[in-house]
Order: sequence, then structure tokens, then C-alpha cells
Amino acid sequence: MLASRAAALVAGAVMAGSLYAAAPAVAGPVSPAAWSDCPANRFCMWTGVSGTARIIILRVGDADLGVPGPRPEVRSAYNRTAAPWCLYGRTNYMDLIAVVDPGGRENLPPDARVASVRPCP
Repeated sequence: MLASRAAALVAGAVMAGSLYAAAPAVAGPVSPAAWSDCPANRFCMWTGVSGTARIIILRVGDADLGVPGPRPEVRSAYNRTAAPWCLYGRTNYMDLIAVVDPGGRENLPPDARVASVRPCP
């Protein structure tokens, strides 16, 4: 009896595993609540798309986001300020890669490496 019960459990686990493996790998929608982590009057960037993963919150610009450590891979940004913000690929505000307008929520290219950021001049 114990052997037949164990066999039934193994068969159920195999079936459940095969159903899981057959499920398509499609990401579900990201909740808009993820963007709400950005406080008012701040510029925020995330290492994940649509305001997910690690957050970087800025009140003023930063000429070198890599100090200390490597530059973050930025996948999304939310501008909760009254001015457009500029994202640059090099330190000291060189090589503009994106502009995020006031109130804007943007997903950036997967390989975007933001080295410096500030309100646009």
C-alpha cells in the first residue's frame, strides 16, 4: 500500500512538472504600483523594467553614478520633477542617451549604462 501511494505521488509530481514545463514563458504585466516607489519631486531609475528591481532615487544630478562601484544597468526611469532629466552614457554629462520629460515613465534599452544624470540644461 505504501509503495502504491509513493508511486501515485511520483506520478503526480511528474505530471505537474511536465505541465509546468509546457507552460509558455511569458512575463505577466507589471503592477503600476512599482512606479509608486519613487517619491514626489525626485527622479528615479530602476535596474528592472517598468519600475522594478533596485531603485536609485535622485534629488539633484550626479556626475558619476559609478562612484563607488560599477555603473548601474538602468532599465527604467520615472521623472517626478517639473524639469526634463537627461541621462548620459559617460561621466560629467557627456553622450546623451535619453531624456525623460516631467511625469514621464520610460523603459530604456536593455544595455543602457547610465554614467551620469541631471535635470537637462
